[in-house]
Amino acid sequence: MAEDELREIRRIRHEISERCGHDTDRYVDHLQEFQKQLRETGGYGSADIPLPEKSGPPAKNAEAAA
Repeated sequence: MAEDELREIRRIRHEISERCGHDTDRYVDHLQEFQKQLRETGGYGSADIPLPEKSGPPAKNAEAAA
């Protein structure tokens, strides 16, 4: 049973990462926004943050290029 749950968690995490273009900054921003809404609503069942739209390759970090 636990293996099925882990497989589902990994699938969801991969889907979110894919929708963020595998861009770590976008992925973390999404998770932080989700966490913020959970705190505001008081529970997991109440949060309704849509997944980010699918995107192309990660954007270049302007600060790193400067």
